[in-house]
Amino acid sequence: PRGIPVRLSVGGAADGADTPESADKPARGRLGDWGARAGASALFRGGNVIAHAALSRRARFPALRELYSGALGRFLPNPELGPERMLIGEAGVTMRRGDAELQWVAFQQALRDGIVRVTVATPGGNKFQRVNRDEIRSRGVEVMGSAPLGPLVLGADATLQRVRAVDDGAEQTLEYEPALTG
Repeated sequence: PRGIPVRLSVGGAADGADTPESADKPARGRLGDWGARAGASALFRGGNVIAHAALSRRARFPALRELYSGALGRFLPNPELGPERMLIGEAGVTMRRGDAELQWVAFQQALRDGIVRVTVATPGGNKFQRVNRDEIRSRGVEVMGSAPLGPLVLGADATLQRVRAVDDGAEQTLEYEPALTG
């Protein structure tokens, strides 16, 4: 719109990793993937209100600990783990009054091949193992605020989200993914 300052940003990344030597563990071939982000923000009311939105993609390769660690006999190694790929969409508003600020951001994420911990029954008892899930979906809203209080700054944030793993079309809840955090 005419007279409203708008800022656009675009970026990209190329990621690569390999583990040709991993002590007594099998070598991994070279892994490669890409990331990108496109965003926009617009200023209103003299810069005291900012509307912002972004779309992004990123990848994360499994760490050696996730691939090979037996973690004191509690984990089964999984050298077949693949990289995670996340698609993120977010939109929000930031409002400022003096030195105080309030921001809310709505988000939706799709983490493909997400690495999660599962329990596996073994002859020696249950053990944990890290595996790739088809997709982990989350959506929610985050609200953050801060305001000066004398010489201190008081700040708070809360996130309300719904997180589900999807494997073969069936949804499951995940441990360690609370609906409300703050």
